[in-house]
Amino acid sequence: MSMSTGTSKIDIDALRSARPRSTLLRVSVVLLSALAAYAWLGGDIAVQDLFSARRAENLARFWNVDVVPYAARGQDWSIAQYLGYVNDLGLDRGY
Repeated sequence: MSMSTGTSKIDIDALRSARPRSTLLRVSVVLLSALAAYAWLGGDIAVQDLFSARRAENLARFWNVDVVPYAARGQDWSIAQYLGYVNDLGLDRGY
């Protein structure tokens, strides 16, 4: 199987395996991942509480009530009205 430039898949695979790899980048990714895992699991975050009924209720309330602008609560509204509200807010308070 050859490509339009005459190089074969074997040549591309050889180039890919011979490309330089950054040891610094790999070590940095491993250390940052380990730090994030430690912060997540070793801190005050209760991992077992992430999927509780209270959290699910809070998430549902956020998406159904809190995300709706106060001026539009209790009435039907469309995305065009929402974008108009955001534009008015931006003009009033600055973007």
